[in-house]
Amino acid sequence: MVFGSPKHKPIIAMWLEYECLLGYPDDARKNRLTNQSRPQQIGDWMQRHRLWDKAPPMDKSSEFGALWKGWWTVLQPEWRLIDSWPLAREGPVKEGWENLMKGGGNGFVLVILSLSWWMMKEKDETRATAQSLVVFEDVEWALQQMLLILRERHEKNEHSQGGEDESDSDPNTRPKKRYVQSLSRNYAPT
Repeated sequence: MVFGSPKHKPIIAMWLEYECLLGYPDDARKNRLTNQSRPQQIGDWMQRHRLWDKAPPMDKSSEFGALWKGWWTVLQPEWRLIDSWPLAREGPVKEGWENLMKGGGNGFVLVILSLSWWMMKEKDETRATAQSLVVFEDVEWALQQMLLILRERHEKNEHSQGGEDESDSDPNTRPKKRYVQSLSRNYAPT
């Protein structure tokens, strides 16, 4: 609902490609975003059966937003950390994404989902999404950078395997998940 506008919709297509390039990881411990500085509402939502269509209760959008930005900052590469928003976008853009580059149900989807809660609450209170929109743009930019890294890794893997899947030679081997090129055509990166 939040990302239905043309301006916000591309982030969903990017996230789908991101999960595909990560190979749709399971929710093993290594694929979890840190809970350090994470807003309590996210943990509460996870404990309450993850109702995907229902945001957890929050008092004020500004309070949740401040907590959310603190968590987002913890997830960032060190080179991005400055004292103001948006965070730095100049630096070694291909480095330091390990804390954020997580997939599955405990990965980047929590960033997108919890950001949508903030955007909805802010819109309910002020009829605008001024504060959360700045952060949305930063999240979108970070996702684009991680996608560039993942695409490059995928291309290297394709070339190193000579384009041939091992399962092609053994009919009893389950085929590997393949990157779906059409996903990247659904949006134009900014």
